[in-house]
Amino acid sequence: MEGLFDKIRPARKYIREWLGEQNVTGVPAFVEEESHSIDACAAALGAWHWKDPLVKPKWVFRAERPLHP
Repeated sequence: MEGLFDKIRPARKYIREWLGEQNVTGVPAFVEEESHSIDACAAALGAWHWKDPLVKPKWVFRAERPLHP
């Protein structure tokens, strides 16, 4: 019987591979085991794109205080 984890893991693998395409390299396969781990990697990518002046973030809304620095 297939469990929820079995259905979600391919999505996490896809995201891990996509992170590699975004130059977030060396992400180990075990991050696919927990949502929090892959989410943390995605958050790191977002922070990198937010801070790096050479990378344009892909979000729709502008950052406005007080919720965003």
